[in-house]
Amino acid sequence: GTTMIITENKFRAGYQRWGAERVCNGRTSEMMHCLIFMGPTFYQRLIHIAEDKVKFRNTGPVHPLTRQLVAKEHFL
Repeated sequence: GTTMIITENKFRAGYQRWGAERVCNGRTSEMMHCLIFMGPTFYQRLIHIAEDKVKFRNTGPVHPLTRQLVAKEHFL
């Protein structure tokens, strides 16, 4: 079926059939050997995107885990 076609095409392109690849953790730079599916992704840009609405500031509290604003707009 479709799964077999995808896995065969991945193998021909130089990837493991079932997704066993070495990947790098983007936060810790640790190399990991794990099962992961890599394939083409489609997305389109929407009119309302967060980047167009983002506000910048130089000071004020930021949550260390999410790096988002802790307080409300009075810090902007």
